[in-house]
Amino acid sequence: MSKPPQNRAEQIVVEATELFSRDGYRKVTTRQLAEACGITEAALYRHFGSKEDIYLAVLDSVESRLADQSVLDGLKDVDDVETLLTEMANHILTWYREHTDLCRLLLYSALEGHDKAKHVFDVVRGKYIKFLIKSLDRLHAAGDVVEKNNEITAR
Repeated sequence: MSKPPQNRAEQIVVEATELFSRDGYRKVTTRQLAEACGITEAALYRHFGSKEDIYLAVLDSVESRLADQSVLDGLKDVDDVETLLTEMANHILTWYREHTDLCRLLLYSALEGHDKAKHVFDVVRGKYIKFLIKSLDRLHAAGDVVEKNNEITAR
């Protein structure tokens, strides 16, 4: 469960995340956003210049919620490729089960072709790919895995 919003702009982002993840960007109106926050549309526009600005703030908040370097830090010295891949897969699957709202939001964003969604997805996925490439290179140097294209393997 997330913490309660500290201010109105944060409340708007929280409510918008819920609405956008349920209905997608195109179907959500500023009137719905304002009603969900218990404010007028004019008050909504005092915090954000447009619906697009709200959406960008939502996607930025998703990016920050997705950043969990501690899991990768805990796996950086694992010498068994099966353990490494199993632990990463478990982490990713657990995260998706616990954050279905964010998964739906990212799916809607991708389906609607929003540029910022691609950036968020690349940041999130890229973190894991870079980590796996580095880990596979390390394991190959130690003679624990055979030579292959680690970038393709990591993807």
